[in-house]
Amino acid sequence: MATSTSCTGSTLLQPISKIIDLPLDQVNFVVCQLFALVTAFWFRLYLHPSKTSPFIRHVVATLLGFYLALFCFGWYALHFLVQSGLAYGVMIFTGVEHMHKYCFVVTLGYLSFCQVTRVYVFDYGMYSADFTGPMMVITQKITSLAFEIHDGLMKREEHLKPSQKYLAVRKMPSLLEYLSYNCNFMGILAGPTCSYNDYVAFIEGRCYEPKHLESNGKENGKFKQSDPSPKRDMIQKVCTCALSLMVYLVIYTACPTERVINDTFMASNPFYIQVLYLYAFKVIQFPLFQVRHNVRQHFLGSATLKLMYDVITWFSTQMAICYTVVPFVLLAVGPSLKFYSSWYCCIHLLCVLLVLVLPVKSRRTKQQASEHNCLSSPDNNCNQKQKAT
Repeated sequence: MATSTSCTGSTLLQPISKIIDLPLDQVNFVVCQLFALVTAFWFRLYLHPSKTSPFIRHVVATLLGFYLALFCFGWYALHFLVQSGLAYGVMIFTGVEHMHKYCFVVTLGYLSFCQVTRVYVFDYGMYSADFTGPMMVITQKITSLAFEIHDGLMKREEHLKPSQKYLAVRKMPSLLEYLSYNCNFMGILAGPTCSYNDYVAFIEGRCYEPKHLESNGKENGKFKQSDPSPKRDMIQKVCTCALSLMVYLVIYTACPTERVINDTFMASNPFYIQVLYLYAFKVIQFPLFQVRHNVRQHFLGSATLKLMYDVITWFSTQMAICYTVVPFVLLAVGPSLKFYSSWYCCIHLLCVLLVLVLPVKSRRTKQQASEHNCLSSPDNNCNQKQKAT
């Protein structure tokens, strides 16, 4: 299983890949994630904001992030720089009024270009650590930052919602701050994304320092160092990741994903076996809001009906997401189309049918229904909602 794929990243861990019989790109990815976790301890202890300037922390976080990207993806990591550079150029040389729109078009367009070239120019299924995964996270970061800059520099304070006021960026980031936000070693490989203000507060150490409150409840502007311990959350998340990895390795070994497009498997097993097999290798939540809005109220009459609704929709949700993520697992156009053809594109057709048949409730209708419920049952919660509006 391990030697059938090529890897554009480092081959330093090739012996380990052969010993544990896993593809080299997966070994590189896991080792880099573990390296980032260990480095985060060093970064927190020895480059603490109280000991080191934000400039040094930005530089170290950025350089380590680039190194991990090169180690995992090789020259493909240059796409991270190209995408970030194009978007930063748009931020600098275009007006603030339309900058967020242009950044969205440029970043999403470049990401789409990379996806298309991976499918039709390069061998999309050649290895499983796809460089466009980190690019998706960078696209989210760049787009959100562009909108936050637009809110901070273009809109008036009274026109911003509370969440926009918190996220608004009041000055253009420097190139170093921008690259550090996009490509830091703590999130370059798998995210998650975060707001620019939160990241800068972390780098500068301001997220650890809540202000004192005076007796009248007002902030006095002074800070007290309160550096929380990350041990509990870190141990919990590492254990969750380790358990998930073990489950994946066990299930993938017993039920390899490629079997869903195997001619012998499809010919020798009935449809319900294929459904159960598909369900075995991917379980994620996927809400079908339109069905819920139109059907759910008919099952709220009794606890039995509600339980029946929950079971049916839960199973349908799991099957829908398993069906839709097949191309992201197979990483190739031909096998993905072959899989969907074997299922007669049934869920695609069902979704189209639901969109055409089920009515869509407008916001006005929902608001009127909410107001009607409040009038018919004037409790405290409804009164609070009316006051808020």
